Amino acid sequence: MAINLKHSSTLYVNHFDPITKALELLLIKKEVIVTLSYDPVPAANVHAPAFTHNKFLVFGPLNTLEFLIDFFPEPRAFPNDPTNRAIHRMVITDILDNMYPLYDTNLEELSRKLNASVTAITDTDFFLNNSVYAIDCLLAPLLCKCLPTNNLAPELIRYTMRLEEFFEKKKRAQEIYEIQQRAEYSSWH
Repeated sequence: MAINLKHSSTLYVNHFDPITKALELLLIKKEVIVTLSYDPVPAANVHAPAFTHNKFLVFGPLNTLEFLIDFFPEPRAFPNDPTNRAIHRMVITDILDNMYPLYDTNLEELSRKLNASVTAITDTDFFLNNSVYAIDCLLAPLLCKCLPTNNLAPELIRYTMRLEEFFEKKKRAQEIYEIQQRAEYSSWH
C-alpha cells in the first residue's frame, strides 16, 4: 500500500537531471507519493535535487538519496548483508562521480562504462537480479539514455527492459491508489 505524503513532503527536481529521475524511481519503488516541484528550492544557495518533509530540508544528490532510503526503510533499497551494503554504497558513489557526468556529454563513454560494470559487479547480490535496489534506480536513467545508441551489452538491454516494466507497474499502482484516495475523500465531503 502506498504512503501518501503529498501534503507534507516535496521533492524538488530538475526536469533534465538524471539524478532527479533516479530519486523519483526510488520513491516509486518504495511506493511513496510526494509532491514533485520544479520550482526553485525555497532556501538560499540550494539547488535540486532536494527533499523537504515538515520544514526539514536535505539537499545534494547523495544526501537526498541516503535520506530517502533511511526515512522510508521499507521496502529495502540496500541488500541486507553489510558487505554487500558497503559495496552497494561504493558503486553508487562511483556511478554518481564517474557516470552521471557523462549523461549529457559522452554517451559512447557512458555506454562503455555501463558495459564494463556488467563484468565488474554481476557477481554481487544486487545487480542484474530480481530485486530492485537503490543502485537500480540510479542506473535506470543512464541505461534508458544509452539504449537508443545500440552500444549496450545484451544483458544490459534485458535489464533495462525489466527495470522499465517494474517501474511502470509500480507507477500504475500508485496512480490507481491516488484515484481511490481522491474518490474516498470526495465521498466523505
